[in-house]
Amino acid sequence: MLVSDTESEPLSDEADEAEQPSVPDPARAQQRLDDLLADLRHEFPKFRIVRKDSSRLQRTLHYAMVIATFGRVRDYLDEYYNTVGATIYVTSEWPDKDPDDCYVLLRHEREHMRQFRRYTSVGMMLLYWLAPVPFGLAYFRARFEKAGYEQTVRASAEVYGLDYVKDASFREFVVEQFTTVNYGWMWPFRNGMEAWYDQIVDDIEQSGAYALEAEVGPLEEFSIEVPEIHL
Repeated sequence: MLVSDTESEPLSDEADEAEQPSVPDPARAQQRLDDLLADLRHEFPKFRIVRKDSSRLQRTLHYAMVIATFGRVRDYLDEYYNTVGATIYVTSEWPDKDPDDCYVLLRHEREHMRQFRRYTSVGMMLLYWLAPVPFGLAYFRARFEKAGYEQTVRASAEVYGLDYVKDASFREFVVEQFTTVNYGWMWPFRNGMEAWYDQIVDDIEQSGAYALEAEVGPLEEFSIEVPEIHL
């Protein structure tokens, strides 16, 4: 899959004006990430994290992305994360990322790892890239990414709080992954995607599955999740 991986924007002025919640315990954030990593290793015995710039495959895909997007995506190696089977390819900044950012990202990628397990690598390549068409109406790509981005939204609410996912700039960030070049315009129906997003947030609010005390961090720290490339 491509990486949702887009340019970042700060949260809106409305969020800045709101009362800022308490800063979370760093140890708690690290423990949450460690627990997720342990779950991933248990669910996927071959799970591993690899730097993209060390992979010949990923360097080749970088040039393919430049061509496929007519030169509009040139930061594939530096800004995009993607999953192939049980391997998550990360950028060079991964070791220095905040544990909460890593947690949100891995929640998204776990969905893709499960998709690979269900459909196999060949099946994912065919469905993700070609069915029914590569661009514009890529139904299966949108379906797979909806599962991933639903986890992105839910995990962000757990870590950063309800106001974070209700903010207009974060909502726009998620919606435009489906409607812009980031994933090859995979599902360019803005009204439908906005309704899908709002339904997820409504469910989070009704269920109470969000942090009551969290630090609302800058959107750019999260937005490194990009259209992903499944092979």
